[in-house]
Amino acid sequence: MRFKVLDPTVVDIDRVQLEETYLWTDEMLEMWDECYNLTTQIDKVVITYYEGYGDKLYGVIYNYEGIAYAEDPTTWAQLKETYNEQLDYYINALNESIAAYDPDAG
Repeated sequence: MRFKVLDPTVVDIDRVQLEETYLWTDEMLEMWDECYNLTTQIDKVVITYYEGYGDKLYGVIYNYEGIAYAEDPTTWAQLKETYNEQLDYYINALNESIAAYDPDAG
């Protein structure tokens, strides 16, 4: 697995396979590229703090993450359509709470 992630030739083959064999859309491939870049660049670290989201926002995020494990997975477009409004609402509410606590944070 480490070889597959680090070797540029293998990474390119893997991406081509996603496009040609699994028929990933351009949007899916862009997200794959973004995720790959985030996980391989040491200066860009993403840390998830589930407890800090609050129950409602965590529930929406859990739905997004669950796509990888679902028995009957949906497409990324379907997932966005279903949860985008909820996600925006709860993120805005969280940002408002942060701004109320620390006006310099926003």
